[in-house]
Amino acid sequence: MRFWMSLFIIFMLSGCDNQSTKDAILQVDVFREMYNNNNFFDIYSSSALGLKKAMTEQQLVSFLGKQKEDLGKFKSATLLNSTVINNSEVTLSFQTNYNKDSFLELFVYKKEPNGYKLFYYTIDTQRTLKIDPVTHAIQLPK
Repeated sequence: MRFWMSLFIIFMLSGCDNQSTKDAILQVDVFREMYNNNNFFDIYSSSALGLKKAMTEQQLVSFLGKQKEDLGKFKSATLLNSTVINNSEVTLSFQTNYNKDSFLELFVYKKEPNGYKLFYYTIDTQRTLKIDPVTHAIQLPK
């Protein structure tokens, strides 16, 4: 009986993680569409409260505008890793192609009452991030 209960719990948790990942990936798609259309203010307004506490609207708009100027439009991406924590935070690592180059990207989405919202975003234009050879997760520099 314990075996079946453990198996059921694992099955249920993996389903939650899978749906959380799908929901966050959908939000990344929305982010990229807004990015390509220069809707940087919309990216900020649809972000998590934690991101808004960390930076102003103008800081994010300036950052994304400069990024778009330097890299061009988003073209394609490959998901390298996804991690779900307590069904409330999803971290996604991508190898992303822009018009002018290819970079590692890291997105963190937090679950809020109205869905997953962007909490953290970085793109490795300085090429300082490393990929874990086992998990394919992005490792931040120490």
